[in-house]
Amino acid sequence: MEMSIRDMKQHEEELIKEIVVNTIKRMEEKFYSKLRVIIDTMITEKEMDIKQVLNNIQAFIKIKIKVILLLPPQNKLKIKKNI
Repeated sequence: MEMSIRDMKQHEEELIKEIVVNTIKRMEEKFYSKLRVIIDTMITEKEMDIKQVLNNIQAFIKIKIKVILLLPPQNKLKIKKNI
């Protein structure tokens, strides 16, 4: 019984880690996609100046950091080790 509870907990932690890693990967993909759109818009249409682009990049990074800060402490440590 003791062993199976430990195994279940370990399995649960692995699932949580996998979900967190996949979520961050999707966020990165969205981040880079949006960043490309912003830069392309600046280059092709010249509607944005560099300051606006940098403000948008800063906003995306802040959102990413907030999501990581909302994670339980043990998951933050695992993410730091993997990054």
